[in-house]
Amino acid sequence: MGADALDFTRDGVGVAALIEGWSEPEEWGTWSVARSCVLRFEVRPAPSRPVEVVLACRAFVSDRNPQLRAVCRVGNGELQQLMFSVDAFTGLRRLRLDPAAIAADGTLTISLALSNPRSPADLALSSDVRPLGIGIERVWLEGDIHASSGP
Repeated sequence: MGADALDFTRDGVGVAALIEGWSEPEEWGTWSVARSCVLRFEVRPAPSRPVEVVLACRAFVSDRNPQLRAVCRVGNGELQQLMFSVDAFTGLRRLRLDPAAIAADGTLTISLALSNPRSPADLALSSDVRPLGIGIERVWLEGDIHASSGP
């Protein structure tokens, strides 16, 4: 993945990166359906300095399930945490990517451990019995975080 985003919609190029813990892609993106989820994709060219992996995503939260925490590991890097709540359930989330985390074959693995995925059926919201956690829409890399001056 260079400057282009991986798209996780039904016909998106990111679908091949959905390794473990994901549902079937939908029109808007793809839901996680397990406590542990894995994404793997190629990063070419590899950045020379730390950059950010940006995720356009949403979380399945509601008044009866108000928070979701995702503990993420980018490659073999340190654990990073993403938090979602009823007031902040959608938008862009960022993970730090150290170039050393990219495997020798140019692939990057991102592992997510979700705190408490719940199904809409559990919460009497619909008949959907999938334990939904994070809904991923797009992922891309964003510039050198040391030289970044913008928001």
